[in-house]
Amino acid sequence: MSNSDMSAVEVTKESIDKLVADLRMFATGSYLQPEEREFWEPLFDEAVADQVGEVLREAAAGIDQAAELAVDKREEAATQAVENCLQRVAAIEHEHGGSIFDEELDEILAIINSATKAVGLDLPSVKAESYFEME
Repeated sequence: MSNSDMSAVEVTKESIDKLVADLRMFATGSYLQPEEREFWEPLFDEAVADQVGEVLREAAAGIDQAAELAVDKREEAATQAVENCLQRVAAIEHEHGGSIFDEELDEILAIINSATKAVGLDLPSVKAESYFEME
């Protein structure tokens, strides 16, 4: 592991929890005043927040597992964990008509990148364009 001696799961826990809370807030409209909710409709189901959190937690765990492998296998295994995560997040986004992520995509990528750095893996920074249709 890296000098921090913290796992990817430990390093990303707070960021993932915050992202899940933010997504839940957007899904429920809890950030709106009662009068603003009259014509408001959710863009996605609240369960999406938990799905995204689960995918990110699994990716962090996969990155931790990759860090425990033989040196010549670590990068490939971590890359696979990252790719699986982004494919699953992109699938969730697609299922909901592309209505979920905006600024959150940057947060997702930052979480993934911090997870790999936490365990001393030097993967190239993840690019969203590979998984999401970017305008």
